[in-house]
Amino acid sequence: MVMKREWLAWELNWLRKHGVGVEREDLESYGEKPVEYITGWAAWRGGEVRVSEAVLIPRIETEELVSHAAKEIILREKRRRDREKGFFEPKEREGVSSRIKKPKKKTWRIAEVGTGSGVVAIGLAEVLRAAGVPNFCIAAGDISPAALKIARKNRLLRAIPSTDLVFWRSDLLSGFDVFSDRDKFDLIVANLPYIPTSRQGKLAKSVVDFEPVRALFGGEDGLDLIWGLIKQAPIYLRKGGTLWLEFDESQAETLLNWGNSNQIFNISIQMDQFERPRFARLTFK
Repeated sequence: MVMKREWLAWELNWLRKHGVGVEREDLESYGEKPVEYITGWAAWRGGEVRVSEAVLIPRIETEELVSHAAKEIILREKRRRDREKGFFEPKEREGVSSRIKKPKKKTWRIAEVGTGSGVVAIGLAEVLRAAGVPNFCIAAGDISPAALKIARKNRLLRAIPSTDLVFWRSDLLSGFDVFSDRDKFDLIVANLPYIPTSRQGKLAKSVVDFEPVRALFGGEDGLDLIWGLIKQAPIYLRKGGTLWLEFDESQAETLLNWGNSNQIFNISIQMDQFERPRFARLTFK
């Protein structure tokens, strides 16, 4: 016996908001399809973004990833300004106030890997601008042309200038050489596919039947792409640069054990709002 879907109030409201029918025959035709894919719109950081079945539906935890990564640059910019302020205080020399010639402004260089719908890179740009970080450049990559098409639509939708954010086709960090050849990145952030394939049968049909499989699963233990990125990152990060990752809570111990034995990165684990280990901060030694 096939169970009929029980529609939640917020789902019906989302359909109505976007002009989609909510009569019984309409609802029955949708099956288990998420309302975000039915309407082509998803909620993100107090607004909306475009989605299709070529990209994942943004999750609330990923908004936290944006906050962690943005804070990294905001604090570094504050320290830079504090150093500059102290360095350029007028110095009296033989009764004459003098200043040393001011160097060029720092441009923070950021890469996002596996951008999908572009929401992480877009969220970073929005938070950094709101915090008054004046100079940054985000390069966001994905292997899927269909995903990049959605990401570019969202950049325009959220009015992010191309001088702040550019989307780029890449396989992990392969494809970012055109950027890193000029200067290495201060920050790399990634929400890669990390669900273990062994859990595929335990996921809701609304996930496995509609969201892109290649954006969900990261191999037997879910870490295939994460290890691949960690291996590439030292080539593209500057010394002292940071890699922020989102991962499955079942992988925390594996990542920490690796972190305690490697000679390349310092690692710390951060909890999400549900008190689950969700984010890794890796600093390039």
